Amino acid sequence: MKPSQGSLLVPVQLENYSRCNNSKDHCHKTGDYTVGRNQKTAHLYLEKPTWTLKNVPVRNSNKVKLVSLAPSNTEIIYRLGLEKDLVATTSLCDHPREAREKNSVGGWASGIDFEKIREINPDLVLTSDSLQDKAVEELEGLEVLHLTPQTVEEVFESIREIGKKLDAEEKAEETVKDMKESLEGLKTDSPTRIYCEEWTDPPMASGNWIPGLVERIDGEYFLEEGERSREFELEKLKQFDPEYIFLNVCGARTNIDPEKILERPEWQDITAVENGDVYVIDDTLLNRPGPRLVEGAEKIAEKINKAS
Repeated sequence: MKPSQGSLLVPVQLENYSRCNNSKDHCHKTGDYTVGRNQKTAHLYLEKPTWTLKNVPVRNSNKVKLVSLAPSNTEIIYRLGLEKDLVATTSLCDHPREAREKNSVGGWASGIDFEKIREINPDLVLTSDSLQDKAVEELEGLEVLHLTPQTVEEVFESIREIGKKLDAEEKAEETVKDMKESLEGLKTDSPTRIYCEEWTDPPMASGNWIPGLVERIDGEYFLEEGERSREFELEKLKQFDPEYIFLNVCGARTNIDPEKILERPEWQDITAVENGDVYVIDDTLLNRPGPRLVEGAEKIAEKINKAS
């Protein structure tokens, strides 16, 4: 989609939300986008995200109505203490527990009730991932903030951007500081080769911010930070030879059996499989680019240090 005539391109640091859009979802690949703003709404154009949002905050009174169409955005809004402004979310916005009581406007990548959103007439709609490109188009006439971090630092920046947009910069900076300090205090007992799997059929290595998260706890990861979650050549994984494997499968939470990995005939000579060091991590702790990534890193470090 190209910029419409007379539109103003606003550089923005964007979010790359996990490829899961419901409990039965497969994993999907995403693109890099910036937000182009015209008089009516925010649109998406293919561009590399390298800048930060500079426009005026939405909050200019005590009455602000927010709609979040992504679990990661919902969690950030709660962490910033702005939950009273959050008038509607999706059926997938399940954390914290109180978020489940919010008015629902449907699903994430599909099943969004746009008519209901227009009836709400929010001051800002927060969206995520290229799977919501069409949703943003459907929201013509409304203010939309689309976020897509692909690295840990970009996750921090997306939290800051929401803070700037909602006049909560101090709380956002505090949140980022807490996350950084928590990650700095997490270390594995020794450098360890780690592989995380976001989808099992076919196997897809978790990418985006997860490699950076692993590296921050002194782990060595199979992919480079910022790479998309993707399929791979098994021989390359064998050459990497992970000592620990973690399953953070989209939509599964912890409802997945490690035997899915342990029973793969062609994986038997991988060290993690040979030693039975295959573990399950709640996917919402690793696949959502928000404050709870720290908990995901804690789980990884805890499993490794207990097993070593």
